[in-house]
Amino acid sequence: MNDGYEHPENLSYLAYTSTNIPGPACPDEFFTTILGCDCFAKCKIESCTCIGTSFRLKESKQGCSSLCPCDLTCDNHFFDKGPKKGLEVFETEKKGHGLKTRLKISKGEFVCEYAGEAIGQVEAERRFSLQRTGDSNYIFVLKEFYENKCILTIVDPEAIGNIGRYINHSCEPNLCPVPVRTETAFPHISFFSVRDIDENEELTYSYGTQEGKNSSKKKCYCGTKSCSGFLPNELPF
Repeated sequence: MNDGYEHPENLSYLAYTSTNIPGPACPDEFFTTILGCDCFAKCKIESCTCIGTSFRLKESKQGCSSLCPCDLTCDNHFFDKGPKKGLEVFETEKKGHGLKTRLKISKGEFVCEYAGEAIGQVEAERRFSLQRTGDSNYIFVLKEFYENKCILTIVDPEAIGNIGRYINHSCEPNLCPVPVRTETAFPHISFFSVRDIDENEELTYSYGTQEGKNSSKKKCYCGTKSCSGFLPNELPF
């Protein structure tokens, strides 16, 4: 992988991508362009249409992109600047590889994207069925509810991905995944800090809930006071 970070040598099969790429049964939204803003230089909250869309959507965001005339000094440019500086892949005691930060991160900051192959539900279920007991599952299923519809965003970085693939689960996470749309209607799964994060602290997010028939039987080793003992459901369809 060539992203400015050191990756484990035993993952030579892994190809790097800085953002999502279309995979099997990629949804049409991946190719549907959306309009950007018409701001110049740095966008302002009161006038930027991208920021205004974010306020209306509440649980998701619209980021500025290459389709917008504003430059990289705009705080609404998340992905053109790349992942947060100071991230480090490391070997955990019981959870395999993990991701930590060497620098302090303030609450509300963009940390990195969870990038990989954008795939459809049938392909996700096929890949999941091929996994053996004990295999790591990297398939991320994001659900958005809009006008009584459930919109699925599915990303798999197992073979093609970025540094976000190393982030482990915690029952008390310090990151939260947020869908952010830029050039197209297919969102980037973007991690933002939910609190201040200290130097050398592991970065984590919640893999989901313990509810439903697909609850995982894998042990959770997050070590937090509220740990449920097991990882959440792995493929929540």
